[in-house]
Amino acid sequence: MTPQEAIAIQVFRKPLTKRFFYALWRHGWLVVAAVLAVFVLTGCDEIDSQERTAASLRDALAQAQKDRPELWTAEHKKRADVAVGLIAQGAKP
Repeated sequence: MTPQEAIAIQVFRKPLTKRFFYALWRHGWLVVAAVLAVFVLTGCDEIDSQERTAASLRDALAQAQKDRPELWTAEHKKRADVAVGLIAQGAKP
């Protein structure tokens, strides 16, 4: 049957956005499963990034203490170490 011979409803296609919505509605669980699999399989590297951030900040503080040792008392060094730990955990000052 050619399109000229067909009835209009047989050749009508819904708009692309509506077709996408219906496909997502019918097969949305596949998207949820895929996203969940990505999260599970990639793992959590937030702990590693916190450790790397803390190490980087400690290196910067050690360099600053080496450059200007007269500015760093024992109390300042202890407070700086606590601040490095807080910043590495994501706490905002």
